[in-house]
Amino acid sequence: MAERIILDLREMQPVAWLDWQVVDGGVWGSIHVNQTRETFTFTRRFYMHRNFSNFITPGAVFIDIGNNAMVAAVNSSGKSLIIIALNAAPSREEEYTFDLSSFTRIGTLASVYRTSKTEDLAKQTDISISGKRFHTTLPAYSITTFVVPINGG
Repeated sequence: MAERIILDLREMQPVAWLDWQVVDGGVWGSIHVNQTRETFTFTRRFYMHRNFSNFITPGAVFIDIGNNAMVAAVNSSGKSLIIIALNAAPSREEEYTFDLSSFTRIGTLASVYRTSKTEDLAKQTDISISGKRFHTTLPAYSITTFVVPINGG
């Protein structure tokens, strides 16, 4: 599902998007409802969606990042660059270096949030930005959101 969301965001650059199957009693929803017990649980899909919806806010401007497994946007305030990176490989880490030299001003730390087989939008250790670059390793089968302060934000 994350692959589809990234592709749609990259190609369509929408001003809004929504999940039409938020709640169900089966396997498709982000929230699983047990009608017999009158309980619900958040699924891994719920947290995967949050990698996008918590950070790409209304009015964000999408920018090309040059990688089909990633999407990037500058939030409407112009103070944050959001990069969402997917590693769909089930058993292989992937390493990346992000070059932010096209931005005039950037912060020194990127905030990092991850959903994986064992994490639910878990806050990770901030990554240092040096020389307008940062390097990271994406764990297998994970989606990671980076929030980079830009333009003095």
